[in-house]
Amino acid sequence: MKERRGLDWIFLGSILVVAFLLSRMQASAIAAGQTDVVSRFVRSIFMPVGAVLRGPATSLAGGFSDIFSAGALRSENDQLRREKADMKLAVGEREALVRENQRLRDLLKAPNYGRVTISGEITGYFPFQQRITVNRGSNDKVKAGMAVVSDGSLLAVVQTVDASRCQALLISSPALSVGAAINGELPVAGITRGDRPGRLIFDFVDPVPVKPGASVVTSGFSDMIPAGIPIGDVSEVRDDRDYGTRRAFVVPTGRVASGREVLIVR
Repeated sequence: MKERRGLDWIFLGSILVVAFLLSRMQASAIAAGQTDVVSRFVRSIFMPVGAVLRGPATSLAGGFSDIFSAGALRSENDQLRREKADMKLAVGEREALVRENQRLRDLLKAPNYGRVTISGEITGYFPFQQRITVNRGSNDKVKAGMAVVSDGSLLAVVQTVDASRCQALLISSPALSVGAAINGELPVAGITRGDRPGRLIFDFVDPVPVKPGASVVTSGFSDMIPAGIPIGDVSEVRDDRDYGTRRAFVVPTGRVASGREVLIVR
């Protein structure tokens, strides 16, 4: 036990002597403006290792920076997308308003065919019944048999009337017949009736030639519907030799899809 303590004291004394010598060497080197041997030794070992690790450490730090900034960039991109969508929506609404205003201007400029016209709006559309509801009725002096005009063309004819609304059959309804005439050098009079959505039938007996593309208008033979309201254009003409009549198929120009605004001709 005493021998071990003696060795410990010898080891401790050696360390103190080495430390004293190293401190003297470092003090002398500093006084001479030089780097001592111990510092040069430490630098020679650790500086190359630091140089090797500096690149990965820098890349790792940059990677963490990119990770932290990715969320901010994603939020910024989402915000830009929302702003772009809002701009498209605003442009679309503006274009729709421009079209709507133009339609209203055209409606106001439409001819009245020598009658008083009432502006109205389609509030109901029943395609299987070929019928529409218009928000004008007996309070506005609307009566059955009056013409409903859309985009300057005959769209329907009023059938029933309530105080504040009316029901009108589209001219494409097979239940509706309207006096009509084909414009030309010699006008051809006849009757149009609905055949199916998007097509009318015009039967006549006059030998006057009728060609596809000829315009068909109301004849004015009815007290309720004035003459000259456009109905549609002839798409095809056929002869019925058994009955000695001729038949023209007409594509109506008035369509429900054109808009909700209409005129009722009183």
